[in-house]
Amino acid sequence: MVTIFETIIREGAEAGEFDVEDAAEAARAVRSAFMPFLHPILIEHCVQHGEDTEAGLRGQIRFILKALGKSG
Repeated sequence: MVTIFETIIREGAEAGEFDVEDAAEAARAVRSAFMPFLHPILIEHCVQHGEDTEAGLRGQIRFILKALGKSG
């Protein structure tokens, strides 16, 4: 998964969409940021507590894009 994120981030940086110095480091950070939405136990916890996981995921994506220096 980190390799996929790294490829996406590197391509985005080359296209001028992201402003990152180290795509590999950014990819590891993105994986960590998505962990609550990927780990089965954490997903179950959210569901049991009635959390809006879709809204949480959308917010996390916005946060990650901003952190990557998303242009536009």
